[in-house]
Amino acid sequence: GRVEEEGLARTRWPGRAQVLQKGAGGATLFLDGAHTEASLKSCSEWFLKETTKRAASGRRVRVLLFNTTGQRIGPSLLSPLAAL
Repeated sequence: GRVEEEGLARTRWPGRAQVLQKGAGGATLFLDGAHTEASLKSCSEWFLKETTKRAASGRRVRVLLFNTTGQRIGPSLLSPLAAL
């Protein structure tokens, strides 16, 4: 309902689709704690959208840090990110 939608719209969830700017002219960090195939697909779509709209005419370097724990299978989790 409407109450739930408003609550979700106001939710702050650090590490989930979070963008950090490190000073003027510094690195822009894109953080997301995705840990399932579905959430990594959403993360890759978000990351592509965010980096595309921020693309400047200058040099752009993208670095992906990935970590997995437990019984998760890394290659299958990374497949949604392959197109980036």
